[in-house]
Amino acid sequence: MKQLAIIEDVIVQSNKIQPIIVNFQNGELKDEEVKEISCGLYREQKDNKTVLALSNGHIVYKGYRPDCKKESTRTMLVLHNKRTGKVRLFEAERWEVAPVLEKLDDEDNNNDIDHKITVLNKQFGSKKIKRRTEQFERLKINVENVKEQLEQTVASIVCMFLCSHRKAEFFKHSLRIIQSDSDKVNKVALLLYIEMINQWFATKMMRKRDIVVCSISGEVNQHIIDMYSVSGPNGRTRPNFMTDKGLVHSLILALTISNFTLDLEMFRLMFKKRTSLKKLMGLTRLIGAVSSKENKKIILLKVPMPPPIKLSPEEREQNLSPLLSTGWTVQAKRDAIYKEFVFKNFNEAFGFMSRVALQAEKMDHHPEWFNVYNKVNITLSSHDVNGLSQRDVKLATFIDKVAAPTGN
Repeated sequence: MKQLAIIEDVIVQSNKIQPIIVNFQNGELKDEEVKEISCGLYREQKDNKTVLALSNGHIVYKGYRPDCKKESTRTMLVLHNKRTGKVRLFEAERWEVAPVLEKLDDEDNNNDIDHKITVLNKQFGSKKIKRRTEQFERLKINVENVKEQLEQTVASIVCMFLCSHRKAEFFKHSLRIIQSDSDKVNKVALLLYIEMINQWFATKMMRKRDIVVCSISGEVNQHIIDMYSVSGPNGRTRPNFMTDKGLVHSLILALTISNFTLDLEMFRLMFKKRTSLKKLMGLTRLIGAVSSKENKKIILLKVPMPPPIKLSPEEREQNLSPLLSTGWTVQAKRDAIYKEFVFKNFNEAFGFMSRVALQAEKMDHHPEWFNVYNKVNITLSSHDVNGLSQRDVKLATFIDKVAAPTGN
């Protein structure tokens, strides 16, 4: 019997989970199972997905929320009011759930299958298959044991190789540092790479196929030549900028090996190609390294930068008070500080902005600002902490210092 009804309302709330219609993959449930079933919605941290879990006391079912955007049709629930004859439509979601079955890890499962195949081959295989199976078993190795042996062997061999160098103080010192390092194998490889660069720049240019800077690996040998020389009409050449490139790469690797503290004089003496300390000091500035206060020949690279932290209530009271006294104000609708600067003319305003821009680029912390002729409005806030941090205090203090001579 057909019934006519007027649609009073259509309710679609895509930002919320809609009423759920569950489809069980293993078929329809019995009435007794439906009555005793319990369910819950959870968030799976690994994949950041919404999970529906159901249990009847014997079997657990699991399913993920469907992507409604990919579906060409929508499922709607109809609620009919017999008294008024009107209906309301609610969007619903169809979730597929399946029983959760215990299973072995992939690696254990694969090993178990391999073992069964081996037993079958030995018992029922032909002579050829049996022989191949036995040969394959003899070739099996314990990867962890071999890896440990390789680490010990490589470390000892490389130590002998590097320390036989005529000017080996840098290598001996580096090996002492990394002896107890958990990543010593990789750091030894970096030391070898530095030595290959060193060897390359001490080698006279000749035909490409005759150059050997790394006898251990032809691939590394080719890489060194291609990386630190350029191709020309008369073959490959090593212009000065390629030498600088090799020195910069070696500096970065040496700092990585020595935990970002490097004796520059010891590093300089390691190179066969004569290099002045002044030149190396200039290159260290390119990579952001600075000299130690105690010894200018010791350079430091402060990486990574510590992440910004939102100001605590005590820090806000202590650090913001001096800024508020100079005209900065805390914004009402967000955790930020604001100040307007007025200059004599546009040139003065632009000069001020240029100095602030250079400091902001150096700090990697950029202000929100607006300029009209001689006025500059600045707002400071750290987006990564969604509020004020020490970087805002530091930049605001610098801005006040730059603006002070102009009367602001």
